[in-house]
Amino acid sequence: MEDHLWDKLFKIIGDYYPNELVKFLFPDKEIQLCGKYEQEKVVIESQTADINFWVEEQGIVKLLNIEPYSSWRGWIPSRVFTRNGIITKALNYEYQVISVVLLLEKGSYQGCYEVSLGNQINHFLFPIVSFQDIEGILKKYRFLAPFVVKVDISYQDRVINIVRDDKLLKAITVLILSRLLKLSQKEVLAMIGSQLEEFRQALLEVPIMQELWKEEAEKTKKTIAINMLKEGLDVALIAKITSLSLEEIAKIKLE
Repeated sequence: MEDHLWDKLFKIIGDYYPNELVKFLFPDKEIQLCGKYEQEKVVIESQTADINFWVEEQGIVKLLNIEPYSSWRGWIPSRVFTRNGIITKALNYEYQVISVVLLLEKGSYQGCYEVSLGNQINHFLFPIVSFQDIEGILKKYRFLAPFVVKVDISYQDRVINIVRDDKLLKAITVLILSRLLKLSQKEVLAMIGSQLEEFRQALLEVPIMQELWKEEAEKTKKTIAINMLKEGLDVALIAKITSLSLEEIAKIKLE
């Protein structure tokens, strides 16, 4: 099953830092943000909706479709092409749809999908923006700092210092580090010297963060339970440590 943690977190970034995100993706272009495009009417393979903005470039209104991915996969060009077509159709072909991939990697890839029409081959091209220049991101695009640890964990201490005074960015960093280090949110908060109550306050201010926090907490407990089962610990002790029920642990053993 595909993991949607990253695109959910980026949707939060899109909500709170829309202008900054567009500037990061197109630093050399004059693109004016006009508003957000809600995608409720567009069903795309039952996937989490992408980040979509109405933008204006050289006096022409277009739709910017941002697709975040945690790592490069060979099927990405095909999916980007398909989604671009679906959204274009949903707009009655009245607006150009610009698709861009935001990749949580340092690597460089070509955004191209070949479409065969009889004997003719057309190329659907789209930009891929990755985290190649981490130093530049930390200096110019502070709002992306939490995602740097996903790309290179050695930047962990610097990222923690950068986000320390921003409740939202710090909460996102806690979720990401909890996932990467397989620790509970409480353990990560203790590690970075932050209070649980402050973290919960940040969650209250951003409802979708509450959902993510619950999802990640459950995944963390399950991971801990799996490791303890492998070590041969008593089921009753595992239940006490993880707060999982005996029935839940029994299901985990069967998986």
